[in-house]
Amino acid sequence: MKLPILAGYLVAVFLMTATSLAMAAPSESSGPQGFLLWATPNDVSEISFEDSGGTPLTLADFEGKLILLNIWATWCGPCREEMPTLDALQAELGSDNFEVVALSIDRKGIEIVNEFYGYTDLMVDLTFA
Repeated sequence: MKLPILAGYLVAVFLMTATSLAMAAPSESSGPQGFLLWATPNDVSEISFEDSGGTPLTLADFEGKLILLNIWATWCGPCREEMPTLDALQAELGSDNFEVVALSIDRKGIEIVNEFYGYTDLMVDLTFA
């Protein structure tokens, strides 16, 4: 009699696990975390932001140059952790043909990012959305 009860529990656990995994699996029709995936790329050259000196820029200002656009924020732990790697990449490969563009989306603005840069050795240029 205990064997059928145990078998029932195992089946229930299996079904709950399978259902949870199926619900968590990403859909091919949607992007990660609600981002939309376009069948063909869209022009993003009109994204506007400022450099650390307050000069307005768009991605079109980097035309002809390969860029690595890193959208980050000081409140994002993984973002903060990857900044030294991006800084090293810019130091090694930065040229007239390649640039790391670190675009901060911090709502507190340039002050909080300058504070973060103040206690790091980062050299990659700052940009702000």
